Amino acid sequence: MRGISHVLPPSYVFENLRAIVAGRDASLTDLGLASAIAIAELLLCAWVFARTHRKALRSGLIARYAAETVA
Repeated sequence: MRGISHVLPPSYVFENLRAIVAGRDASLTDLGLASAIAIAELLLCAWVFARTHRKALRSGLIARYAAETVA
């Protein structure tokens, strides 16, 4: 689970919240890393969606689905 937590931006945010509650300063480096990971994940998701959408359009799955729902 620790390995997975390193690629999830909320883990860095919660660590900084724990530090603030404990009276320490928040780590701007960790917050920057969390932001970078979040942006990278958004870009990856957009790329996967675009590829899947393009493939569905080429194969006719979207047009077929739309025609079946009308009839």
